[in-house]
Amino acid sequence: MPLVRSFTILLLSAFCAVCSAQNADSLCLTMMASGDGLSLRRLVMEQDNGGQNTRQGAMSKEMMALCKAYVRGCLGDARRAASDMRRALKRGAPLLDEPLMSRLTFGMALQQQRAGKHRKAAKTLRRYLSERDSFAMRATFEQYEQLFRAYASRRMWRLNRHDAMVPFRLDSVGQGESRSVAVLIPAEVNGWKTDFMLDTGATLNVVSCGVADSLNLEPLGVSVSFDGMGKNSGSLALAKRISMGNFVIENVPFCVIADPPSSAVHLHAILGQPLLEALGAVQLDFQRKQLISSADDRQDNVSEASYNANLSCGFADNGLRVEAWHHGRAFGVIPDTGATHSALSTADAPAQRDYIVSNYPSREVVFVGWGGQRIGREYLYPQYDVKIGATVVSLPMMYVFDGADYDSRLGMDFFSRCERVTFCMRYPMSLRVISRK
Repeated sequence: MPLVRSFTILLLSAFCAVCSAQNADSLCLTMMASGDGLSLRRLVMEQDNGGQNTRQGAMSKEMMALCKAYVRGCLGDARRAASDMRRALKRGAPLLDEPLMSRLTFGMALQQQRAGKHRKAAKTLRRYLSERDSFAMRATFEQYEQLFRAYASRRMWRLNRHDAMVPFRLDSVGQGESRSVAVLIPAEVNGWKTDFMLDTGATLNVVSCGVADSLNLEPLGVSVSFDGMGKNSGSLALAKRISMGNFVIENVPFCVIADPPSSAVHLHAILGQPLLEALGAVQLDFQRKQLISSADDRQDNVSEASYNANLSCGFADNGLRVEAWHHGRAFGVIPDTGATHSALSTADAPAQRDYIVSNYPSREVVFVGWGGQRIGREYLYPQYDVKIGATVVSLPMMYVFDGADYDSRLGMDFFSRCERVTFCMRYPMSLRVISRK
């Protein structure tokens, strides 16, 4: 009888351990599917510190390997993330459904592209593309395979390795109550002068057809699609040389699309996240009106258990998100110097939607961007404190957009209240903010 009881206890313990791992694994899969790299990072750190004591239990070894590779990619260690994910997928593939498997496959190729391994990225897409994938998925993979091959033949190079100092100005943009400022950088492209808007929320450099012609950009014959105010498509073109301040860069890719609305002249020429990645660490000094990048501003030898990362890019997309806090509650938001004002989406806080709708005044708004306009309703949330790191920036108004088709963003009403903002794109990625005194 004691032997039977002991066997039963062992069997129940094994069953509970399996259920615990399943619960933790299920939570990880949800986070990866939603692209929540920062929350997944916290969970991985909890697991490393004894995950069996956490509410969801300990995850399986196969899931832990997938998660660590995923988090590395989100925090900017592209080279190791790609190789770690390749190894993790060999054992962890049975844990994934087909859409997530395809997403991680594409993400692995994107990590290789970020690390400069463009030919390997194209091979990865071809090797892992399954005959069972949908026609739309196959078309997307084939489009990006062309893109990676184009990047392989024309790599982007930063010519000077000393500290970069680029002047900018703050110009008034927008109309009516949406009026704000934008960061405009004077530049010389292929010998022609122009102004670029710095848009940290843009995953691509973008120009209108008219600007592409005037700057004599070289078409590469590769189609590109991306999200803006709806789905956008265009073609890839190359700027052979761009000079900004004392900073020079060659072979800069741009997506060329139709001209934006006449009310959004500042959208004709945009430098986005690729500029941040080329510089590695970028400080925007809003008092001196300078963009500064130190050649030796590195974050090497940082312990994974103690890194203070709060900035991430998607494993399978280039979108930046920063972890911000409001009254002790964390929320993910896009740091977007291309947005005229900050706005949260009720889709990111569905539990608070009814409270906001019932207690705050609203107005109809029109957002203008690539792809046209979007009309919606915003609720005016007064005196909203945003904390990033140890710094709190108090906004007189936070706009809350009611709808599922808008991403939460920190716009220029936030950044213009800062003295300095530093985007560190090196591993582990971080956003550092110093507010005005």
